[in-house]
Amino acid sequence: MASLLTRTGLNIIMDGRFKVTNEQPSSHHMHYKRFAEGYTKVFSHVNLLARVLPIEDPLGLPLAGPQVSVTPLPAIRGIVSLLRHGLELINILWRLPRDEAYILRIPGIFPSIAWMILLLRRIPYGVEVVADPADNFGPRAMTHPLRPFLRFVMIHLTRWQCRLATSTAYVTARLLQQRYPPNSTGPTFSYTDLNLPEESFARSTRKAATFKGKPLTLINVAAMQQTIKGQDLLLDAFAKLVHHHQLNLKLVFIGDGSHRPLFEAQAESLGIRKLVTFKGMLAGGAAVAKALDEADLFVLPSRQEGLPRALLEAMSRALPSVASDVGGVCELLPPDCLVLPDDVQQLIDILYRKLTSPVQLAQESAENLQKAKLYSLASQLPRRLAFYRSLI
Repeated sequence: MASLLTRTGLNIIMDGRFKVTNEQPSSHHMHYKRFAEGYTKVFSHVNLLARVLPIEDPLGLPLAGPQVSVTPLPAIRGIVSLLRHGLELINILWRLPRDEAYILRIPGIFPSIAWMILLLRRIPYGVEVVADPADNFGPRAMTHPLRPFLRFVMIHLTRWQCRLATSTAYVTARLLQQRYPPNSTGPTFSYTDLNLPEESFARSTRKAATFKGKPLTLINVAAMQQTIKGQDLLLDAFAKLVHHHQLNLKLVFIGDGSHRPLFEAQAESLGIRKLVTFKGMLAGGAAVAKALDEADLFVLPSRQEGLPRALLEAMSRALPSVASDVGGVCELLPPDCLVLPDDVQQLIDILYRKLTSPVQLAQESAENLQKAKLYSLASQLPRRLAFYRSLI
């Protein structure tokens, strides 16, 4: 690799809310090996800028590592907190070096503030578009009284951030590009930053017999910070499938967050608590893969997504899947596996058809595995590295 590449530093600014493990910034989904390490293939040093909450997470994995550091941003939550700590945030961002590369992971409040500072300082930047603000700030994904205003502002900010970027990258192949077009004169790329090496794919697909003669297990892997991932919708649908349609089912949730007690209480009130397992966060990808292998159908009724990593991971394990038609999900699943967000009855209908058709589930197992292989690390990494090099 050319020496120019190895001497350039990179700053990544995002809206993440990370916790700490042994007093060090940590994460389950964006830890060093799974996220930050990839940037070091091009940049000599990588600095992640994001909120780090003083909350201990015993199972978290470190964000930082060789060539990667973390600059904690103020733990701002809400307008009042933003006004209180805004000057501190601006001071951190204003003092960032001029001679390094910048990536804004958008949409987001923190990347938008950084964007304005970079424009004022005439510092070029690239963007990674990882979600659709129209969904992020939708009526069911967010309940803040200023939500309609924030949605309007974030949609237009995202368009301008893409338009003025020197280089753009999207997690979708076409959908987000159409809504938030790139700079017409700069390079643009499409890739997922989920690492799916060859050994992570299932060695065989599921046969029709797999789905017969036993209780079928539905699984959901998602954070529980809010109701954005639709766990409440899945619980409602599951209860109807069990009580009304008399299906012999189990439901497994992997993930944790502030809303987990609410979901547990909902399961209790629906009379399905004994059929629902809340496993919390699992340590390591192998544990998640094992849970996916033990399940029969992956369900992700999200209210917003970019290109969901959890869905791709489930597909890589040859797991039939149903998900909401938001973000780039339509690029992964066919129409008969998609449900409109917040449409519980449609979710029930689709799940019932799948769960009562072992042949169809077996067919979708094979189709999902083949689709997931299009997103393997070997196919995605060259695009990612090309984007990183375009920022130098």
